[in-house]
Amino acid sequence: MRAQAVRVVLFVALTLGCGAASRPAAAPSPATSAAAAEAEARAREGDLLWERGDGEGALARWSAIVCPSQPPLFDPARIADCRPIVPPSAALTALWLQIGRVAFETSDGPRAIAALEAFLALAPDDDPQIATARYVLGWAFYRADRYAEALHAFAKAATFASSEVREEAVTYLGILVAEPDWDGDGADDALRGLGRPEVRALFDDERALAADVMWSAANTLADMARYVDAIALYRELVARFPDDPRVADANARAEVARTRMLGPSVP
Repeated sequence: MRAQAVRVVLFVALTLGCGAASRPAAAPSPATSAAAAEAEARAREGDLLWERGDGEGALARWSAIVCPSQPPLFDPARIADCRPIVPPSAALTALWLQIGRVAFETSDGPRAIAALEAFLALAPDDDPQIATARYVLGWAFYRADRYAEALHAFAKAATFASSEVREEAVTYLGILVAEPDWDGDGADDALRGLGRPEVRALFDDERALAADVMWSAANTLADMARYVDAIALYRELVARFPDDPRVADANARAEVARTRMLGPSVP
């Protein structure tokens, strides 16, 4: 069943300041009231279209709120020129996330990336959706073969996410570390795995993640029969995290990888 779209129906209250407990809201101007009503109507239309399976139509309705100057859909390369029809608000920030998620689900990678980055730039640090946004952003970068950026996004998602999102992010971090061809030329890169500066920086800067990512990447490499690289990562894990509960298993798996690499011994 299609995931329920985030319904953005609070534009009037959030834009006009209704319900603010700290001080009375100023009387809205007719133009502000009309813009807020138009934004809410377009948000509802977009929700309905998305529920009906029309992703492009939904994105067009929402784009008309956040970037009316670029119909029918905002240009990802010109997102800095977007001027929403309503002032900044929590609802407007949430709409950028909704646009990013739907663009991702409809395989519109460039708009997904632009919208998710817009959400992350606007969202407060304690927004509970930040980890999810970073995870989806990582996926969007991964689909676009922008592996260094995917690595960074997944690492940020894993650092601040719930256990479920963290586990998924760590899995894909392991896949990225194990991937031998980041430049897409069909050949192994000269620097790969531990040799990549981006990977080294990840392991140095995110020590809370490093052991988990090394374990995931080493297992992925072993499954790919890339035994030399797998053994190097197992040994790196053991050397850097001697108290990790997986050390014995890492040593055992390194030996299995070595045996498979060299072949059965001759009696």
